[in-house]
Amino acid sequence: MTAPAATEISELGLEFLFPSPENARKSFDPDQMRELADSIHGQGILTPLIVRNLESPEGWNGGPRWEIVAGHRRHQAAKLAGLKTAPCIIRNLTDHGARELGIIDNLQREDVGALEEAEAFGALYDVHGSIPDVAARVSKDVAYVAKRLRLRSLTLAGQDALRERLITVDHALLLARLGGEEQDAALKWALDHTAGSRTGVEAVLAERMELRKKQEDGSGHWRWEPQSAQRLKEHIEQESGRKLSRAPWSLDDDTLIPEAAACNACPSNTKANTALFSDLAIEEATCADGCCFEAKREEYVLRRIEASRAGDGTPRIATLSWKSSSVKPATCFNDVQNPGYMTGTANPAKVLRQGQWVEAKKGSCPNVRTGITVDWSDDGSRGYTGSGEKLRKPGEALPVCIAVGCKVHPKAYEEQKSAGAGHAKRDEAAEKAAQEKRKSEAIEESKLRLAVAAKAIEGITGIPEAALRFIVLAALPDWEEARKPFTALMPGLLKTLREAKLESVEFAQGIAVASLSRHFLTAGEWNGPNEGRKEFLAEIKRLGYDGSSAWAKPAKKAPAKPAKKAAAKPAKKASAKPAKKAPAKKTGKLSPETRKRIAGAVKKRWANSKAAGMKPISEDDDPEGGDT
Repeated sequence: MTAPAATEISELGLEFLFPSPENARKSFDPDQMRELADSIHGQGILTPLIVRNLESPEGWNGGPRWEIVAGHRRHQAAKLAGLKTAPCIIRNLTDHGARELGIIDNLQREDVGALEEAEAFGALYDVHGSIPDVAARVSKDVAYVAKRLRLRSLTLAGQDALRERLITVDHALLLARLGGEEQDAALKWALDHTAGSRTGVEAVLAERMELRKKQEDGSGHWRWEPQSAQRLKEHIEQESGRKLSRAPWSLDDDTLIPEAAACNACPSNTKANTALFSDLAIEEATCADGCCFEAKREEYVLRRIEASRAGDGTPRIATLSWKSSSVKPATCFNDVQNPGYMTGTANPAKVLRQGQWVEAKKGSCPNVRTGITVDWSDDGSRGYTGSGEKLRKPGEALPVCIAVGCKVHPKAYEEQKSAGAGHAKRDEAAEKAAQEKRKSEAIEESKLRLAVAAKAIEGITGIPEAALRFIVLAALPDWEEARKPFTALMPGLLKTLREAKLESVEFAQGIAVASLSRHFLTAGEWNGPNEGRKEFLAEIKRLGYDGSSAWAKPAKKAPAKPAKKAAAKPAKKASAKPAKKAPAKKTGKLSPETRKRIAGAVKKRWANSKAAGMKPISEDDDPEGGDT
């Protein structure tokens, strides 16, 4: 920086002072400007402006011109206060020197924002090319400067949220390390985690800004706060980014996108850039820039299509999606690349969904051609396929039939038409039978889960009793309405969990009921088979356990019924009233009052079992099935 030629303070006319085009401050808060103007009107300008001589344009006759290097707010406030001149220090500065001095002056203000700091540090970094050099010039810590520089990668939505104080700098630093698509998705979640997929981040941002405005003026009915930075961090760890194991291309390939690095060396790779992502608990290498990941996918698919093209006479390559559809696709009747090819073929220029194409063996019909997949066969949620099948990736070459009306390979939309979909009469008996089957399967699994938990709980000795009871009770829903299915399955559940002995069967069954998902307790309302239940039952049976031993445990307590002991004791004591007990002992019949009491208890048990969607363990418990 060139040393100043003079340090004298001169009074210069405001009409000869012009703002610098390099000034970082682009807007001025009206209220703050009015306060500063009032102060200047009463006290004058206490800190002189710094200016440099500005060459006059051709034809200018207004006298010397000066460019404001530092003090733009004071200049504007002086105009508002009605002043004609302002104290200025004139310095002989180069363009580079003036720019750097203006940046440092802005950084020394008390009210400088995080985004303004980031832009200022960025301007200095562009000149000096080193974070330590920037830190030395502004007298800041190197780590502080590095974090502020990271804010420059915020999306426009993220910048607006930070500027409007909807999020904190901690939120912004978490978002800034992600790609643009991931940033906006995570920001939307932080502002409103209930917003649907069709609601854009801009709409959520506008709504929250309006809500914050109502809170500040006192007209809001409830106070809103964003998700905490810690919860945002956990959300990013679980939901953001694309696992690189999903990529069908080589992670060392740096030719897919010339301006992007190979995935293994990319700064958006959570494992390659540990300095940026080391605080996130992401075990597997993940791409934090979804746009770059998708761009590479598109380029990889295009290259696979080009590589699959053959010579003359080969049908046009079809592009295939793993997403399913039962809608008839658009067709083309003249395949230019295949004269004489079957008319009414699905247009291969369009991306065809599964159901509009059928994977077929080569030569199985004259319509088989090559298709290239463009997406993944799962739902895209962190690599989970949902069916246990192998994950199919983009760029896979498959022999497929896409012809309409092919007798060898009927399509989903053709099968639906032949079945008379929408006009077929409902088979109510079949639907009811399927519903009963699903209900039976749910009951079977619920019993099995209870039995497994009962067996497992026998060996618990290492957890303190108070801690174990707390964990089990915490597994139940918080509100009473949601606990009804659980209490119907096991009356007195809460009391059992609080008071029963840990080694008792009652506590074992109680912990099993507490851990049951409501998903299984509403099996009677399902409309389709549950693959998870079948997999669970198959796996537990494969391990050689069906739960019968645990369910047999209550039978061991059956002989020790209080009724037998109560009947034996009066026989020894009561010599004064032997006549009342003797008839009951000889005949073996119960009194009408006793029969009525037992019948009421059994009916109650039967009602509780039905409410839980379960049949009784024993058919003898049915009050309508025989003599009580």
